[in-house]
Amino acid sequence: MLALAARIRRRSRAPPVGRCVARKRPRGDAETSARAAMLARRMDCPRPHGARRETAPMDTDSAQRRPPTPPAVPRDAAGRDAAGVENKAAGFAGEFETHLTVAADRDGALQRFAAAHGLKCLHIELARGAQPLQPMLSWRGRGEFAQQRARAQAIAAQLRAAGLAPTRIKIEAAPGNRGVPRDDADAGAGRYFESHIKLLLPAGADLAALAARVAGHGAHLSRNALRTREDGLDERFVTQRSRGGLERAYAQLRALLDELDAMDLRRLGAETEYVVYDDNLAVDDGWINMGTDDPLARRAGR
Repeated sequence: MLALAARIRRRSRAPPVGRCVARKRPRGDAETSARAAMLARRMDCPRPHGARRETAPMDTDSAQRRPPTPPAVPRDAAGRDAAGVENKAAGFAGEFETHLTVAADRDGALQRFAAAHGLKCLHIELARGAQPLQPMLSWRGRGEFAQQRARAQAIAAQLRAAGLAPTRIKIEAAPGNRGVPRDDADAGAGRYFESHIKLLLPAGADLAALAARVAGHGAHLSRNALRTREDGLDERFVTQRSRGGLERAYAQLRALLDELDAMDLRRLGAETEYVVYDDNLAVDDGWINMGTDDPLARRAGR
């Protein structure tokens, strides 16, 4: 009788709360046994009341690396930007250069601002025009167009807070950027190519004769008034603008380079960029006249 009672007590004894009952399993492959043990724990071991399920940690590093979302670009009811040009520049991506012009640089305030913010300061002096002296900031960036414009607008706000008056934002895309038109059929109204040729002239060079030669190619002269050379030579820029596609711009640039080579001038470099955004082209009135782009503007979808 005593032995029978002992066997009954052993069978009715329940396992303590929070512990698992180890079940005997047939011996076999080690991996199979491990998987079976894991399943047994899930089925036979309920979580104590109030315990939380363990989950994998969130990947916060990728979220931190994600660039911030730029502010929305303001548009009017017609979906155009402040200059009245259709803002379809969102498709451009790659390398950019931005120029932010101010009305005047009082007492070197713009130069101090540039030094404090790691930007380049230029005092562009045009050979002619309604606004021959144009102080500006310049910087390069990479990414989407919206990011470049958002940064330019933020810097413009900082300039206004510092007592300076921004008058123009111009954003230029590298020729290899996505969205840059290759031929006239792909070009959009309101945008243009701009080529710069940097010349090194001897002191006392005939600038009037040079201006007359390049004017036949729709180009004009300028210089950075803040840039002086110790050797006494004079650096000048020859700027040419072109509507249409990149092929047209390069063809016009080659003709201009041939003209300059015929004058046996020393050339330091040349580059072409696509101006995807210019909110105040009138700043250059009287300096360069590209004519009208009405044929492009009338094209459906532009």
